[in-house]
Amino acid sequence: MNVLTRIFCAWYYLHADMINNLKLREDRMKELLFKIPGNLNIDMVCEKNVEELNEKKIRKCQLVYLLHQMIDSRIWHKKEQEENEDNGFTPLNSELLKDVIHNYRDCLDFLLSNGILITNNHYIVGEKSKGYAFSMEYDGQTLKEYAVVDYKLSKAIKRAQAKYAANSKKDTKGYDYLTKPWRAKKLQIDTVKSFKWIDDFYERELVEINSVAKEYIKERRLKKLMNKVVDYKEMVLRIKEGKYKYGFAGKGHRFYNVITNLKRELRNFLTYDGQPLVEIDLRNSQPFMSLALLSPLFWNSNSDMDFREKFSLRYCCVQAISATLDFSKYTSLG
Repeated sequence: MNVLTRIFCAWYYLHADMINNLKLREDRMKELLFKIPGNLNIDMVCEKNVEELNEKKIRKCQLVYLLHQMIDSRIWHKKEQEENEDNGFTPLNSELLKDVIHNYRDCLDFLLSNGILITNNHYIVGEKSKGYAFSMEYDGQTLKEYAVVDYKLSKAIKRAQAKYAANSKKDTKGYDYLTKPWRAKKLQIDTVKSFKWIDDFYERELVEINSVAKEYIKERRLKKLMNKVVDYKEMVLRIKEGKYKYGFAGKGHRFYNVITNLKRELRNFLTYDGQPLVEIDLRNSQPFMSLALLSPLFWNSNSDMDFREKFSLRYCCVQAISATLDFSKYTSLG
């Protein structure tokens, strides 16, 4: 190797090392933006409890992330909350929190003891998680962005997101006909018209709330209304930015997505690949679908019929066939 080659190699590796260091520094300095209640001064709360935070090794950025997840969960469970007006609590994904914040329970206890969050303490093993909500002081508030620069947190969030994506891919395997449109990221929404409808909705509801005589009822309803308005706008922005999730959940293995969670009136402003959407209501279709069970062809596992032309057990549920112990009694129908 001649002198010029050695000099070039030395320069190349030095240059590459400098680029890598710059990229690492850039990653470490990258801001993470989270949403928290607009009237919450998290800096002051942490300053007043420095000793407790140090003792439990709780970092401010972890608290901010947890508060952001509270709002995220409230938005994701919006439809469920609206169907049950008495329930203002929302569950938190303990697996996700654990992947990002190893001491998330300490963080939760801190937020509870400092009057930022409240809990219903309603927990049923394997069925229902504890519900959390913002306390009266921080409930029903507009949101503000809080910037965090923390390399460890950023790295943990990326790991959790990668894990979530892998699990989601595994859970939705075989359901490409459902997930493909979502992966294409062609869903859009008219933010101007959506925000206009939300603002009009707020004004209409406000008139009704102001007619209530009892102040404590009026205050509670006003906070619920503010939460709705804030969450509706957050949903719209997430659709616009393509920051939405989808997947199966619950015992019924139902497919949930941002459309199923979106206010019905706001769906009118959705488009997919530039085309308006059409809604088909299949509620109470069980009696009609059950007619297939009366057909001998439905139970015939050896049938070579095209599933696009005929509806059979073979194509709609392979697991059900393997679970059937005495298949002959079904094929003898008719």
